[in-house]
Amino acid sequence: MITEQLARQHAEQLQESTLFKGVSIEDRVALIQMMHHEQYEDRMVLFHKGDPGDTMYIILSGRIRIFMQGGDQEHSLTLRFYDAPQIFGEFAPLDEKPRSASASTVGQTELLVLSRDDLLAEPDGKQSAVPPMAAPPDTPPYLASLYEFPLLTREQE
Repeated sequence: MITEQLARQHAEQLQESTLFKGVSIEDRVALIQMMHHEQYEDRMVLFHKGDPGDTMYIILSGRIRIFMQGGDQEHSLTLRFYDAPQIFGEFAPLDEKPRSASASTVGQTELLVLSRDDLLAEPDGKQSAVPPMAAPPDTPPYLASLYEFPLLTREQE
């Protein structure tokens, strides 16, 4: 279980993500409290290119390497690194598109992890029965799916 204090700290990080700008602090805290704490050893693969994208991550410690595997499977190209306290994969629970690259840990790494199923579930673990609200007409298509999730309510601007 993630403490209220730790959840608030990480909820502030979510505000930096395009996806969560304007989402209330209370909803961001609730979202963090739904996440699972996971620990990984060095060079553990989190996902491969082409895997279903349904999980987002917040890095608590360690580093993540995003890479493309070479055709011979012996070589790879590093695209970028993410470090604590960065977020990656935040659109995955919404768009469910296949992963465009692979990700692995660099050193021992601690993550907060949230899957699409967790995001859609009520606190008792059941699927949400709350109907989604409609996205405003001027909402960019890549953000429109955010409105599917009843937990996330937009703050008044």
